[in-house]
Amino acid sequence: MQDLKQTVNEIRTKHDVESPAELAQQLDPDDHDGWEDHKTWQTAQKNLYLAKAAISFYDAEKVVV
Repeated sequence: MQDLKQTVNEIRTKHDVESPAELAQQLDPDDHDGWEDHKTWQTAQKNLYLAKAAISFYDAEKVVV
């Protein structure tokens, strides 16, 4: 999970934006590297969300059982 957070922070710093949506607004259609960063950022955010949900589920399951 730490790697995903680091990836997000690196892209955020590299492009000086706060969200993938903000990055998309700044990118030119032919900025292949920028769009690759955008895709990577979105994927990392989704994976972070899923990891956090899995951890929450695991923790909740331990309480119930």
